[in-house]
Amino acid sequence: MSILDVYIGDLDDPIFKLEDWNGNFNLNNSPKNLSGWFPPDNPFWEIIKKIDTGEFKGNQTDYGCWVAVLTGKEINAYVAEFYKDYEKRNDGVMRHLADKWLKLEEFVKTLDDNKEYGLVAYESC
Repeated sequence: MSILDVYIGDLDDPIFKLEDWNGNFNLNNSPKNLSGWFPPDNPFWEIIKKIDTGEFKGNQTDYGCWVAVLTGKEINAYVAEFYKDYEKRNDGVMRHLADKWLKLEEFVKTLDDNKEYGLVAYESC
């Protein structure tokens, strides 16, 4: 069973190359994880769709990795919109998920508004 995750990645990672995936299953071409994993109900499929439709600049960089290139300001706005009702949806049922959300919210506020980061949809087995 695959695990579908999302994180904010470092586009300056010297090992990572923001180029279209070439079909090599052993490439492992994903940027370094800066944020930790997003809470469940993450936007994995939505990120892929926004890349595919051109709403987000980016592409598939590996078998299970899609990277959207967004500024810190754009990531802040996107995360706030996507998770706008998150605390209500997890109202006391799973407090650890709300804590994870708060950590993500704090992290995205530290991003440089004008610097580009990767919003990464990552599939692992």
